[in-house]
Amino acid sequence: MRGMDAIQKHERVLIRRFLRRLADVPGIRLWGIADPSRAHERTPTFAIRLQGCSPRATTEALGHRGIFAWDGNYFALAIMERLGLEATGGAVRVGFCHYNTIQEVDRVVDELAALSQGAA
Repeated sequence: MRGMDAIQKHERVLIRRFLRRLADVPGIRLWGIADPSRAHERTPTFAIRLQGCSPRATTEALGHRGIFAWDGNYFALAIMERLGLEATGGAVRVGFCHYNTIQEVDRVVDELAALSQGAA
């Protein structure tokens, strides 16, 4: 398998894992393709929001747990405005890459689940 093919295959595994697990987290909203069978149609970068928690508060809580994520519009101002998210802080951006592992995906989802249940 060539390098880029191997990277795409691995990233699709990460996408499917994240989407499957995220679907079970209460209070999480995902923008974009959420169907794991369509992993080949998206990148392993996700725009999410946790109900009752601003994107900034979510990323700060994740940061305290050793997980780096972004909040805001990540230079996609027009889309955040169109989605109606800009005025309330944009979204949380979680991304995975060829060097991430399934265990790291699980850890991110576990921490989001804990946050969704009020475990700060």
